[in-house]
Amino acid sequence: MRTPHLRPGPGYARQRGVVLFIALIVLVAMTLAGIAVMRSVGTNVLISGNMAFKQAATSVADYGVEVARAWISGATPTTLQSDGAPGTATAGYYSSWQYDPTQPGNPAANFDPFQYNWANAMLVVPAPDPSTQVQYVIHRMCSLPNAGPNAVNQQCVTVSTTSTGGSTQNVLSGGQQPLTNTTQIYYRVTVKVTGPRNATSFIQTTLY
Repeated sequence: MRTPHLRPGPGYARQRGVVLFIALIVLVAMTLAGIAVMRSVGTNVLISGNMAFKQAATSVADYGVEVARAWISGATPTTLQSDGAPGTATAGYYSSWQYDPTQPGNPAANFDPFQYNWANAMLVVPAPDPSTQVQYVIHRMCSLPNAGPNAVNQQCVTVSTTSTGGSTQNVLSGGQQPLTNTTQIYYRVTVKVTGPRNATSFIQTTLY
């Protein structure tokens, strides 16, 4: 018995063309989805890297604060009463807080660490990390520059500390050791750290 051979109708070729068209659409969609995933992963990696650089720059800034503290401790009272000179070991030190609310349009009278001219800042050499640059500026918290804390019309932010020449035991027992009051001026230290990929970090602290 012979089986009759059936010829495909004219719609068969059209059906094969539709399947190919749908397959091409799916392939394009999968390609676009893959590209989107790759871009998303690359962006996340870039963001994570930038956050890591930012955190590293912030941690290095603590070293700048310590260097500034050592500079203040080693400076003489005469040095601390005068503004530093650019290009010298005192560059970046200012004997006033450089802020005057009555002159909002004068940038020299309003301190802004984010818009400050860091060309005259103190540069920490060597830096704790070769890939970073650490700079700091110090402001004595007084209203008048180039003047002593007891000058006329001078206003300074100070703290008073009480000490005694005797031992702790004498203090607790109410001995006759005289108490000594010492007034110390506050200093504002602003540190700027510039790291890889232009990562920049600012920290500010107050010392006395």
